Amino acid sequence: MGDQHDLVRTLAAGGDRAHGLAEAICLLIKDGAELGALETHEIADAGHPDAVDGVRTVKRVPRIWLTRLERAIELGAFERLPVRKIVDRILAPPLPGAES
Repeated sequence: MGDQHDLVRTLAAGGDRAHGLAEAICLLIKDGAELGALETHEIADAGHPDAVDGVRTVKRVPRIWLTRLERAIELGAFERLPVRKIVDRILAPPLPGAES
C-alpha cells in the first residue's frame, strides 16, 4: 500500500479522479464532524489566539480513513463507484478479519 503522498499526487494530477477524491475528503470531514468521529489532537502553537498555555486543540481525520482512501484509489473505486458510496464504506466499521 502507498502512503499519504499518493493522495497528494492524485489531487495534483487533476481530472475526474482528483475531483472525486477532493469530494470524498470534504464529505469525510463533514460527516466525521457530525458523527463526532474526528480525532482530537493537541499541538504546540503559542502564537495562536485559541492556544492555552501554548497548546491548542485541533480535529483531524483518522489515519485509517486516509489508508482507506489510498486503497480506494488503488482499486479504481473512483472510476467505478459514486463518491457517496466510497465515503460510506470508509466510515463503516472494518469487516470481521479485515485490517482496514
